[in-house]
Amino acid sequence: MVVDYPVWNPGGPVAGQPLLVCVKDEPTRRAFAEVLGNRKYTMLVCPSPDSCAAQVRKTSPSGLLLDLSLHPSMGLTSLKLIRDSGNDVPAVVVCAAGDTATARAAFALDASDAVYLPLDESAIVETVERALTARRLLAEVQLRRQLSMACLEDFVGDSATLDSLKHQMNRLREVDVTEVLITGESGTGKDVVAHQLHARGPRQDRPFLELDCTGITDEAFLHEFLGEEVSSLTPARTPGVFSRGLLELADGGVVVLDRISELSLSAQAVVESCLANGTLRRRNGRSDIPFSAAIYATTTRDLRAEVEAGRFRKDLYLRLGATSLHLPPLRERSSDIPILVHHFLTQASARHGVKRQNVSSQALELLRRYPWPGNVRELRNLVERLVILRPSVTLQPEHLPAEVRQQLPESLVDVMTGCPFVLPPTGVELDLVERGLISQALNRTRGNQSAAARLLGISRYALRYRMEKHDLTG
Repeated sequence: MVVDYPVWNPGGPVAGQPLLVCVKDEPTRRAFAEVLGNRKYTMLVCPSPDSCAAQVRKTSPSGLLLDLSLHPSMGLTSLKLIRDSGNDVPAVVVCAAGDTATARAAFALDASDAVYLPLDESAIVETVERALTARRLLAEVQLRRQLSMACLEDFVGDSATLDSLKHQMNRLREVDVTEVLITGESGTGKDVVAHQLHARGPRQDRPFLELDCTGITDEAFLHEFLGEEVSSLTPARTPGVFSRGLLELADGGVVVLDRISELSLSAQAVVESCLANGTLRRRNGRSDIPFSAAIYATTTRDLRAEVEAGRFRKDLYLRLGATSLHLPPLRERSSDIPILVHHFLTQASARHGVKRQNVSSQALELLRRYPWPGNVRELRNLVERLVILRPSVTLQPEHLPAEVRQQLPESLVDVMTGCPFVLPPTGVELDLVERGLISQALNRTRGNQSAAARLLGISRYALRYRMEKHDLTG
């Protein structure tokens, strides 16, 4: 029996992965179907717990609601078969009133949670959503860790500026800092720093959640950050039904408020209050709830100037600024650019399945001297584009974008040609330059024509020809 409902919320099952309800008692099964159906879950009903393991294997559900109230041993056997097969589907078990022994046996088989009869509508919805959300966040943590370890590799370089930043980060990873402010221009890698602090810190096994504050309304921010008592939004006004915000969902992990300076002053006040008290209150809620998440805030703005201009709360700035990291722009650590270029070339070539390119010293020098207004992100994107458009060739100055070449001062044009001399704006007399260089070579070698020819990179016969041409004697 399949009951189809549209997918409703991010805490529920995804399309194609129903919630499997294994309940033998018909009235109880109907009650569960009605309660969860009202939450718009896609459900698959299995009437017998003894066939539950086969149904899990066949349907790959997003979650399992397993009845242990009538036949505990039968249901526990099915749950053991599921776990023995390596399936870690989140399971919520239904136990008879007061039957904590069966619940403990289910927990020993990695059940996510338990509910007890008689049926409590809000408790069932909350428990099922909590189990599904926990599993979703666990999968997200694993994915985030993979992504974090990949992005850690982008944080490369050996400049003194970067070494100082790495030292500060290592100190922060040694302690459990709950409030961190990360500042820097766009593209400097603030997200990479946040990922590093999480992936290599004491909260690495907990969720890493992000909220972009750019353009967000106060209402949307409060809903995402604090959660909401859903009863105020539903016609039925079901008591006790709610949605959790990021502070609760992080559950001891990290919440990143990206571009926190874009929040309104009233939203900033909410953040400061939560940090000061260690508690939150959901929208439309009546009680304060403790939370254990750390808050990392990032910004591209000068928050001190924003405070003086009245656009950022001083109390929040002082709280976040107690532990802050500033990321220097790429132009201030230009010695890292050659390292980054070779690193990004290796990454992009492997990603696109092409032979790794080389880069000429002239092109590398142009890249090193370019101011990079978009910082590391701009450099990474340029290298990616060059790998795609110029595969398996040695990158030369002419392959670089016009802005990299044309924005250079006149005194740097020589790096494009490899010529060690710069043509003055007024031009030169080439014969005069040639005569002068030959004279210098002869003077340096005290008239030794063979040695002078080697200095000039020409043969002795070519040197004698030019000496006669310019009426020079050895």
